Amino acid sequence: MLPKSDIAKLLDTIDRSTVKGKRGYASMLLGTVLGLRACDIVALKLADIDWLRGEIRIVQAKTANPVILLLTQDVGEALKDYIPS
Repeated sequence: MLPKSDIAKLLDTIDRSTVKGKRGYASMLLGTVLGLRACDIVALKLADIDWLRGEIRIVQAKTANPVILLLTQDVGEALKDYIPS
């Protein structure tokens, strides 16, 4: 596991002025903050995000276990920034 300072440095290198960068930043936050696996990030759908309750609800690909994760402010803002309005 990387130290938080290294993760912060990595996130700072992402160019969030492009759609690709916004997607990359949101994906990295989903992995580093919420601990989602890459396969679960790729499979994430808008319907999995409950904006009102502040939750992400998925069934993990690896374990088939349902999981409810707290949608943190930073992850939520990154997702909103990436998702076209």
